[in-house]
Order: sequence, then C-alpha cells, then structure tokens
Amino acid sequence: MGFLANSASLLKDATFRDLITAACAYQARLVMLEADTINKHAVRLALAKEVLLDPMILTARMIIIVATDKTISEQSANPLSISEDDILAKVAGAWTKVSEMQHPELIVV
Repeated sequence: MGFLANSASLLKDATFRDLITAACAYQARLVMLEADTINKHAVRLALAKEVLLDPMILTARMIIIVATDKTISEQSANPLSISEDDILAKVAGAWTKVSEMQHPELIVV
C-alpha cells in the first residue's frame, strides 16, 4: 500500500488511536514540567492541562496530523510497526500549533 492508503488505515485503527492518546498524554506531561520561559509556554500549558484532565480530548485532532504525515504513513499501516519515537516527535512538533488552534485567546503577538 502507498502512504495515503496507510494513512487511511491508520485513521481508522483503534490501536493507533490509543498510541496517539498516550503520546498526547506524554507530551502534556512534558509541557507541564517545562520552564515557563519556553516560547509560547502559556498556550502550550493550557492544552497540556486539558489533556491531563481528559487524555482523549486531543486524539481526534492529533491522529489526523500524525497519520497523514509521510514519515509515519510510509512506515506501515500496522501501528505496531511504526516507530514510537517518530509518533512522539510528530505530536511534540505539532503541539504549539494545535495549542494555538485550541486557545487563540492566549496567543501573544
């Protein structure tokens, strides 16, 4: 299968959904522990708090971002064959932008 077919399969896969939920909770934990001097910390922290209260709150958004990334979907349609480090990196890389989508009122310009 090609990367788009793999993406489509991953979007529907319960195991992949669980991995994304766990990756979001992991990233939320890291953000809670980061220094408040980190760029855009307030908006990142707001999302982290929401995710720690309800770990699935971000899953639907983040699964689309991660499953459609070629680095992920070119690996496999089987979520257990995809590098956990790559999943974590994609969630971490999208965190600030998704935080800004979720909390535009906290964006400082």
